[in-house]
Amino acid sequence: MTQVEDGRAGINPLQTGDGIFIMARALSARQAKAFTTSFQPLSTVPSSFMALCNMDMDFEEALDEVIAREGERIADDVTYRERSLLRGERRRPWWGTGTRGGPSVLRGILGGEGVSLRERLALAERVVGALGVPDPLGEKEERRGRRRKFSAEKLTAAILAKGNLSFVDLAAELREVGYDATVDGSRASPSKSTLFKAFTVLPREYLEDEEALRALDEMTAELYSGFGEDEDMEVFAGDNSAIPCDNMIVRDVKGRGGGAVLVRDTSGFYALVRLPTNTIRLITEHRNLILRSVQVIPRGSTLLLDAEYDVEMNYWLAHERGIEVMINPRGRPRWFVGTFLRFDRRVYGRRKLIERTFGNITKRRTISYFRSFYSRIKGIMLAGILHNMIAYCRSVKWTGLFLRPG
Repeated sequence: MTQVEDGRAGINPLQTGDGIFIMARALSARQAKAFTTSFQPLSTVPSSFMALCNMDMDFEEALDEVIAREGERIADDVTYRERSLLRGERRRPWWGTGTRGGPSVLRGILGGEGVSLRERLALAERVVGALGVPDPLGEKEERRGRRRKFSAEKLTAAILAKGNLSFVDLAAELREVGYDATVDGSRASPSKSTLFKAFTVLPREYLEDEEALRALDEMTAELYSGFGEDEDMEVFAGDNSAIPCDNMIVRDVKGRGGGAVLVRDTSGFYALVRLPTNTIRLITEHRNLILRSVQVIPRGSTLLLDAEYDVEMNYWLAHERGIEVMINPRGRPRWFVGTFLRFDRRVYGRRKLIERTFGNITKRRTISYFRSFYSRIKGIMLAGILHNMIAYCRSVKWTGLFLRPG
């Protein structure tokens, strides 16, 4: 027997069978209808669950309305497909579900995507506690005979929670929330120069796939364990993108009316994203080889890439690592290892969902204000860590709605 409450009044206990989840709140009529007609990834929704619904109509009327909605959707689907046959552009895989605030089934349940600095610091401290921390800054101070004032663990957590804040704003917000980063508990917050020094000496590998990014991705995926098949979570996509910088550069423009023009500089990067959870597994330099990607995802995973990566070396790298790679073959079948490669257009259609991740980063007005290439790529990694923290917090809210049996 399980007692479920919706925050207002107790709901009668429900007897459940093995593997059946219970939603820990009552759904409104709109939310219940959205659940029956939404396209949530199967790996992020329990395969069997029950929920109480506050319906403003009886069951037969609700069922008729759902059937009518599905009929309209199927008719729109057919019309859209027929229209798409006349042009090169194809249907977007996320058509019909908003990615800015999430699918309609989530609206009013999860709220906005905002995560406070306190929440980010608490999550960052969990990550640092699990991974440990390299301490080049502390070692340098000890070699000089100075007593360490700030804890290396606290400074690392503050850097991981930085997100898109400048070091000036980060220092000010840490003082505002009273973040004690000292070793002796004197309740002092680090200054902007101390934070920048910690960022400078923090190894890039700690932010990259081997540590923080990967840890947050795995923590998010673990929240959905038991919802469905584990292999459904091992679907990744990779692509190149760029974020704007705060400096301007002179670029020669060819063609009519061309010449030297002043444009905003950009910083390119490559991101590997777990599609079901919308979390980033790897951020590195702009590249067209997938060696780093196949090294950081589990054997047997599916990797989706566009035609830019359609080179024989990438197929060999995936084959040696036991990764099922699906690359758009530039309009022709690709012959590899004695057979034609399987290309499932329906599965490949999910690759476009990686644009959701780039869109989320852009929406947060991410700008790189670093000058060196090494610092720029580390700054982009911090933006990716912020993205993963937000995805984790939203996934905690989402999975918390479903109570496990027993």
